[in-house]
Amino acid sequence: MDELSIDEVKVRLNNINSYVGECLIRINKGEFLDLSNLNDQITTICGSIDKIDNSEDKKLVSDLMADLVGRLDRLEISIKDKQEFKA
Repeated sequence: MDELSIDEVKVRLNNINSYVGECLIRINKGEFLDLSNLNDQITTICGSIDKIDNSEDKKLVSDLMADLVGRLDRLEISIKDKQEFKA
């Protein structure tokens, strides 16, 4: 697993947050979503987060992760709603 610097973690978290936000919009339009490598990206980020020692950095990254988890939860609900609608 790659170890990321704190700056790389922040950038990747922001990018994934943005992508998941776009997915929330796209799913409501009925568009196809490619979430195929999202798990690998998040696994890499989490591995690097575990190694952060600076408490301020850890807090910032924790806040970004909380935002991401919230968006992923909303995306999961939206996907399930679309699947139920089609059934």
